[in-house]
Amino acid sequence: MIAICLAGGSARAQDSGVMLDDFFVSTTINSIDMEFLVRNHSARRQNTVVDVVVTDTEGKVFLRLPQNKIALNVGDSTKVSLKKTQLKPQLWSPEHPVLYNLEISLKSGKQEILREVRRIGFKTFEVRGHLFYLNGNPYYLRALSQWPVSRVVDEHGKRAPEVWTDEGFVKRFFEKAKELNINAGRIGDNDLWVKYADEMGFLNIAGSYSGAGATENRVFKSNRDNFTPKIRKLRNHASTAIYTLANEISWGRNPDFLELAVENYEFAKTLDPTHPIIANAGFGRGKVGDIEDEHDYTAWYGGSVLDMDKYEREAFYQKGGGVNQPVTFTECVGTYTGERTGRFHLWYNKGMSNALRHVGRGGQHPDDPQWYQRVVTKEMMEGMRRARGMESRVAGSFPYSDFWKWDVPNKSFSTKPATEVIKQVYSPVLLSLKSWKRHAFGGEKIEGMLYVIHDDVELPVLNNATVTISLVQNGNVLSKMDTTVPSVNYYSTVTIPVSLKIPETIVAGPARVIMELHHDQARSTPNEMDVFIAPRDFANSRSSEPVTLYDPEGKTADAMESIGLDVNRITNLQLGTGTGLVIGSETLSTLSDTQIQDVLSFVGDGGRVLVLKQEGKHLKSSALVPHGVTTQKYNSLFVNTERPGLLDKGLVNRDFFLWNPLEGSSGFPVTEVFDIQPAALHHTSVLANCGHMLQYQVVLEHFKGKGSIIFSQFELVGRVQDDPIAARVLGNLIDYLQTANHTIGPQLTTDVLFGDLDSEAGLFPASLKQGIMINGHNYGKVSWEKYGWPEGRRILGEQKIINGLGYTGTVDPVDTAKGFFYMRAPAGAGSFYLEVKNPVERPLWFKVYLNDEPAGEVVIVEPNTVKKFGPWKLPANRGEVKVTIESQADLHALKREKPIIEELVFQKMLFD
Repeated sequence: MIAICLAGGSARAQDSGVMLDDFFVSTTINSIDMEFLVRNHSARRQNTVVDVVVTDTEGKVFLRLPQNKIALNVGDSTKVSLKKTQLKPQLWSPEHPVLYNLEISLKSGKQEILREVRRIGFKTFEVRGHLFYLNGNPYYLRALSQWPVSRVVDEHGKRAPEVWTDEGFVKRFFEKAKELNINAGRIGDNDLWVKYADEMGFLNIAGSYSGAGATENRVFKSNRDNFTPKIRKLRNHASTAIYTLANEISWGRNPDFLELAVENYEFAKTLDPTHPIIANAGFGRGKVGDIEDEHDYTAWYGGSVLDMDKYEREAFYQKGGGVNQPVTFTECVGTYTGERTGRFHLWYNKGMSNALRHVGRGGQHPDDPQWYQRVVTKEMMEGMRRARGMESRVAGSFPYSDFWKWDVPNKSFSTKPATEVIKQVYSPVLLSLKSWKRHAFGGEKIEGMLYVIHDDVELPVLNNATVTISLVQNGNVLSKMDTTVPSVNYYSTVTIPVSLKIPETIVAGPARVIMELHHDQARSTPNEMDVFIAPRDFANSRSSEPVTLYDPEGKTADAMESIGLDVNRITNLQLGTGTGLVIGSETLSTLSDTQIQDVLSFVGDGGRVLVLKQEGKHLKSSALVPHGVTTQKYNSLFVNTERPGLLDKGLVNRDFFLWNPLEGSSGFPVTEVFDIQPAALHHTSVLANCGHMLQYQVVLEHFKGKGSIIFSQFELVGRVQDDPIAARVLGNLIDYLQTANHTIGPQLTTDVLFGDLDSEAGLFPASLKQGIMINGHNYGKVSWEKYGWPEGRRILGEQKIINGLGYTGTVDPVDTAKGFFYMRAPAGAGSFYLEVKNPVERPLWFKVYLNDEPAGEVVIVEPNTVKKFGPWKLPANRGEVKVTIESQADLHALKREKPIIEELVFQKMLFD
């Protein structure tokens, strides 16, 4: 006896020398069509009868096809083609993955010389115009992009194939995916994973995913060699839905690429004409293939969650847009977090920029990165689901991120917050509340539009359903509304206005709006939306002193008085009592040159001035703004505060994200920012920043004479009445204006651990300009998951953002670079030491300057050492000290010409 193993089946036979080859079975909702070769490798002529039977899982015969008699000479082969129509099978779908056994037997006389059993399903998955149809119904792919076949790693960061070939592990993973309402994914061609896709009901998108960055023609031959065996293998499986032939090939890199892509597409269709094809994942632009696929990392590399309504809004995604094919997003979301620490992956020259852009100092801790990963997953998937429908081309979403925590030794895994939110946003009947007003005071309302999105294919019409919408905080239901859902046809959407009244007496903090569908048959998971609520006195300033305010129109005055401030309104800039002057929002242009000089004199004599949000063009022309500071338009959804305890009193890091919308600026806390030059940092501190690598400044304090001017570009005044967080920030700014604690450099209280964002808070608020960057690790572009948060900083000189992905690059590439920072040493400290690591095989050097004067000789750091150097004596005046470090910069490593970065890592600053 021998075993003949073909994809999707099993066989037993005498060693007859007869075999089946090139098997291809295709099914529809009412037909079966198969062909295969029978080959005679024996030493004699074979006279055989081919018998084909289809049985159900209980062994009952569903179909018996007519027998075929075959006579084969030695070495010959013949093709057998069989077809049957007008069948009435039970259909395969993710909801009901019904499989049949297809049995093929070959007999010579009464002796069975070969028998093969395959598991098949009857289904039709096809493209009709701009939509996918499964078994005759429009069907949305609620998918997961990268299944863990190539993503599971052990505790050392190495891939662990013994886990993803463990049947118990795989089965548990598929069970979890089913629980999360997933119906499709890029599952691949691994036999075990395909087996469970067939049996448990997941549509498989598979093929070649290589080619990104290619410039030479050979990439298409490589892709063909990759996808050909996969198509031959997968075409016989019930779970197979879509083939992918290439990944992220840019048409503009080679004039031959489009023609070669067409050739590969046409060749793939000869292998299997029954399944649709993505010819070039992500970058195809509809030029070839059956599906227009996009890779969309909005709110990670560029854009923000406020852009997620583009799928609903833009004509490109509507029926008739583009090439009028279905649009899939086989990669989206991003926001990669590690499977052990939960922090963002920090890749050399790239990941740090995005991590800081979205959560600032919070990126050092796992909670904020995982929160943001959840936010992007939720907003993007809901945006796509709200858009999809009979008039939309949006047909499938495939979030691509690190959604799992792997326990390889125990062959298990657990989920992250973003994983669990998939269950909500992929609910077959989804309740999605579209509202960008998510902060509110007690006595006000949370309002929006509830979308009821009906994708439960088992329910033709959703009738007689109701919805309960509740505002819940700390387990207590604060407000509730019940409403009837209008009748909703399958693959349709209805909308319902929502208004939830918030009680007057509440506790300030996060809360949730929870939405639940009530219906006996519909499959629906309760959904939720995060909100922030607070009592009216939450924003009240702690200041008891009057504030002098220049505000001719009165808008800023009204805002300030609404948070309990005692405002001394002036219209002619006659400076009165109080410890500071506030120049109201958008009033700077009304000041004359003489009045500006009066303000500067006031500051020089020790006064403090707060300039609230102004148009950039007025700041550019004002003598109040220090030399070396320019402005530009920039929409930032997240603002990072550099000195804890000042602007963020009573708040947490993520409260500076997504404020209530203002007309013309949506939910951006900032729409115009500062861009500071290195020299300006000598007399200007940065209190809040934003953007890639926190490259732009939001709140600056310019020191002049005995006083200072604080410039804030927060959009506050228009929000104070309805956004408690914006109101609180305004109060915090006033409190800071009136405090006596104003310094250019942060006042340190203890030793500094470089690279630890809490320890070094305020030291590197404009790090691109300061030239001392968080260490990108000495082994090039790697995940930081193995190492935790980066250790130390490196001296690179002034940097810049070089593209939309957030990559950084050197402004002036030189072999010797300088970086600097300002500080106030801890009380009693007279000197400091530096702990420095040399990670390479040759000696490296550095030199220290204090207030731009050399402080000692060049220091040599021996190979492969970590050592404390110093002391460097601090200046006697005990004020701000500018510390500059000069060292070698490895230009070859920056250009990725070698894997090891030959630069020093500065790990600690120790005071004595």
